[in-house]
Amino acid sequence: MLSRTTIWNGNNVIPPKLFDCVSPGVYRSNRFSKENFSFIEAIGLKYIVYVGNNDVGDEIEKFAESHSITLISLFDVHPVLPDDWKPISDDTVKRALEIVKNPKNFPVLLMCKDGIGKTGTVVGCLRRLQNWCFTSIIQEYRRLASSSSNVTAAELYIELFTPELVN
Repeated sequence: MLSRTTIWNGNNVIPPKLFDCVSPGVYRSNRFSKENFSFIEAIGLKYIVYVGNNDVGDEIEKFAESHSITLISLFDVHPVLPDDWKPISDDTVKRALEIVKNPKNFPVLLMCKDGIGKTGTVVGCLRRLQNWCFTSIIQEYRRLASSSSNVTAAELYIELFTPELVN
């Protein structure tokens, strides 16, 4: 993953706050910043999938372009109706999972602004595709979400997710 040259040449190698390995070739994090560039560069990413309601930012766009990383922004701006409890749209989850589960895209980083809400929900749905026990999926989600305000809706979404929707 990280080369000795990168670690020992004096570069600061700082992972994003919520960086984690989901499975071989698949990573997750919050939206990273300039201080994390050396770490992200050392992973050798092919793809970054950003799921959010807003733009990923010029700094990350320029970083991805200068390192030949394909940046895919999935804007999750579905109309929120009064009875809409979903923390993320079905289409966004489907599109993110189709990218993240394709080995041709590895190594790939999945991220959202806080690294919890949308990222955690997509990872929970990926775990459903991987046939994880639901209890284990929720334990993983809660470990990273801690005091996030939208935990119940995300857990319900993961539980009701239909894996057959993803190619």
